[in-house]
Amino acid sequence: PWQVVGLLRATDKHYLTYKRAIVRYSVQAAIVVSLALTVAHIISSAQALVIYKEKMDFEATRGEKAYTLKLLDQDRILHLRGPLDFGVVEAVRRHLDEQPGIVGVVLDSEGGQIYEGRGLAILINQRGLDTYTFEGCSSACSTAFIGGRKRYLGTNARLGFHQYRLDSGNIVQFYQFYDLGVEEKKDLDLFREKRLNDDFLRRVFQTPHDDMWYPDTRTLIDANVIHGVLDQQEVIGSSAKQ
Repeated sequence: PWQVVGLLRATDKHYLTYKRAIVRYSVQAAIVVSLALTVAHIISSAQALVIYKEKMDFEATRGEKAYTLKLLDQDRILHLRGPLDFGVVEAVRRHLDEQPGIVGVVLDSEGGQIYEGRGLAILINQRGLDTYTFEGCSSACSTAFIGGRKRYLGTNARLGFHQYRLDSGNIVQFYQFYDLGVEEKKDLDLFREKRLNDDFLRRVFQTPHDDMWYPDTRTLIDANVIHGVLDQQEVIGSSAKQ
């Protein structure tokens, strides 16, 4: 906008000095053409994003899923195992709607899509559910985990944190629309709502994306990330159903 304003002011000054209308109108025409091309590019890019999202949503509803969802402990606990792929938030939402007695979610995952992890965190927080992990929960899964009302770590489980990265197989073609620093800040805001320690938050996204930070249990408790350590048998029974 300021470039346009500057050009218009410059052409007005030029016209008042030299009375060359052709220069004034040529610059104005160039501005109109440039703005038209910019708008066309924005519209086409937005359409591409919409089409891509619809494609991912469609693929998420068909075929075999990379993750599994099971009901445990007389349908009181929902167990999510596997990568947080496209569609997992809606799948979890359907289970919660169909089983209003669910009070907690077990998250055993090495991570996945940033937006699915954040979506799960928001959904879990809205429903007031507790979160657990007994096999480990890292990356985007850790974001989902912190959405829990109360959060518990299994005796042999770890929480992992690192910087975000673009998934080259899915959204890298839209890299110009993403600022990973902004995405990390959004999740830090979610963590602050859960009253996590500021010293801990400063370390959450310091580890490079090709590495992982696994805080020890004492650090997690002191930072208010978890409320305790539990054995799996204290939470869920042995029976499970799809």
